[in-house]
Amino acid sequence: MDQPVHSELDAHDRYQLEFKYDYELLAHKKTRYRIVTYIFLPQSLGINAYTYPPDEFYRSLQNYVRLKTPVFSLQELAETPGSPLNRAQRILDDPDWLQHPNDGGLLITNFKFLRAILKDALDDCLETLAREADRSPHELADAAHFTGHLSELLMRTSIIVARYRDFAARINVAGVDARVLRSFRLTDESVSLVMEEVLTKAMMLLDKAQLRESRPDLVEQIAARVSAEQYYRRSQQYESVLNVNATDEQFLFRMSVLKKFTSSVLYLSNQVQREGTTLVQILYAIAAGISMIFATFVAFYFQQRYGNFTFPFFLALVIGYMFKDRIKEVMRGRSDSLLRSIVYDRRTIIKTLDGEHELGYLREKVNYVRETDVPLPVLTARNRQLITELDNDGQGEAVIRHEKLVVLKRHAFRHIYADAPEIQAVKDITRIDVRRFLRKMDDPTQVWHYLDGDKVRRERLPRVYYINFVQNYQAQSKAIQLQGHRFRARLTRKGIRGVEWLE
Repeated sequence: MDQPVHSELDAHDRYQLEFKYDYELLAHKKTRYRIVTYIFLPQSLGINAYTYPPDEFYRSLQNYVRLKTPVFSLQELAETPGSPLNRAQRILDDPDWLQHPNDGGLLITNFKFLRAILKDALDDCLETLAREADRSPHELADAAHFTGHLSELLMRTSIIVARYRDFAARINVAGVDARVLRSFRLTDESVSLVMEEVLTKAMMLLDKAQLRESRPDLVEQIAARVSAEQYYRRSQQYESVLNVNATDEQFLFRMSVLKKFTSSVLYLSNQVQREGTTLVQILYAIAAGISMIFATFVAFYFQQRYGNFTFPFFLALVIGYMFKDRIKEVMRGRSDSLLRSIVYDRRTIIKTLDGEHELGYLREKVNYVRETDVPLPVLTARNRQLITELDNDGQGEAVIRHEKLVVLKRHAFRHIYADAPEIQAVKDITRIDVRRFLRKMDDPTQVWHYLDGDKVRRERLPRVYYINFVQNYQAQSKAIQLQGHRFRARLTRKGIRGVEWLE
C-alpha cells in the first residue's frame, strides 16, 4: 500500500455503495486511524436531520471487518517458503504428520489461505492484462507485454494447481481427519472454479486486444485449460458443473458457499454496541434530580408561607410540576448535545472468531453539519461549480459527516494463526443502502426532442443526480495527516448508475 490507509468506492449492486478500507498494522503497540467522510447531497433529495436521522443512517449501513488477504504474486505463491502452498508442502513431506495433532488444523488453514491468495493474485494479473489490452492493438511492444503476461499466468497457475492436487495422494489415506479431507476437496473445487472464471476473462481480454488471430496458440491453451477444469470437476464428482441446457439454480449458490468456506480463514467476530449508555443514564438522572429539587423547593416555600390545602399552595404545586417537567427535558436535550460532541454513537469490538482475543475496536459517529462548519480543505476538494449552485437554488448542499476511529492491537494479531502467512492489514467493508436517497428523485429518464437538420429526432436521456464523498485520513499513532480522496456516485431513481474516483 502506498499509504497506511487505502480506500475505494464501488457499486456493490443497484442499491448499495460499497466502501473498502485497508488499515495497515503499523509498528506500534496500538495502531490508530481516524477517517472522516463528508457526504454532499443535493437539496432536492430532501435529506436532513429530520427526514434521515442518524439512527436511520446506521440502519442503512452494513459493516464488517476481516483480515486483509496477504499479498503474494503468482511466483511468490509457488516459490516463497512462507506461502501457504509451501507451508502445506512441508507438513505433508513429514512422513509422521498424522501423528501430530495440530498439523490437521494447520493444513486446513493453509488450504483456505491458498485459495484466497490465489484469487487476489489472479485479479491483479487480470487488471494488468486489462490495461495492456486497451493499448496492444496500437503498439507492438504493448502486445508483446500482454501475451508475455498471459503466457506467464498460464504457466504459473498450471504449476500451482498441479502441486496442490498432488497433495491428494498423501491426504486421501487411512487415519486422516475427515475435516482435513473435506477441506482439501472443497478448496480444490473452489480453486477449479476460480481458474475457469479467470481463464474465461483472459480469453475475453485476448479478444479485446485483437490478438485472437495472431496468437492461436494462446487461444488453444486457454480453451484446453478450461475444458480440463470442467472435466476434472466431473471426474472428482464435484457438484459445481454448469448445466447450460437447463435453469441451473445450484451453480451460483454452490460457488458462493465455496467462496464463503475458503474465505472464512479471514473472518473476524464483529460485536456492535451503543456507546455512552451508562453516561446517558447518569446525566438523565442528574437532570431529573435538579428538576425535582426545583419542584420540591417551590412546594416547601408555598406550603410554609400559605399553609396546606390553600389555593396558592395548590397553584404552586401545579406550576412547580410544569416547570419540573420542562427543566428535565431541557437538561436532557443539553445532555444529548454534550454527549454527541464527546461520545461516539457506537463501537464495534473486533475479536477472533472464537472470541478469545480482542484485536481492536472501531468507533463511529454521524451528524449533519452546516457548510460553514466544513473545513476549507474539504470544500476545496469538493470543488463545487456554478452549475451545482444553480441546481440547489443557491442553498448549498446537505452535508453528512461520518467519522470512524479505528484502534488495532498489533500484538494480538500474532495469536490468530500459528503457521500461516503473516497478517499485515485489516479490511473494513461498509455498504450504504441508497434507496432512501431515491424517493424524491424525478423519473429515471426523460424524453428530449431535437432537430437533426430538418428532421425531428427523439432521444431518451437519463436524469442523473450526483452524490459526492470527500474523505480525510489521519494516522494518529504517527500524528500525520494522510492524503484523502474524493468520490462521486451517479444515481437515478432506478438506483446506482456508476461511481467515479476524482482527483
